[in-house]
Amino acid sequence: MREGGFPNRAELIRLQRDAICAAYEDSGSMAEVAKRFALSEQAVSNTLHARGVRTRKPRRR
Repeated sequence: MREGGFPNRAELIRLQRDAICAAYEDSGSMAEVAKRFALSEQAVSNTLHARGVRTRKPRRR
């Protein structure tokens, strides 16, 4: 695997975080991103907050 150029664990985590941020910027919905990546909305929120992505406030029902 090392000769094949596969990314290491830290690189995979960074790539996943980049993908989460990009998906949120495209959709604008934490629920959709959480479902797409099989994560909780809190995990998505934590990732976005750690990356400094501004989130919009949820709509009132």
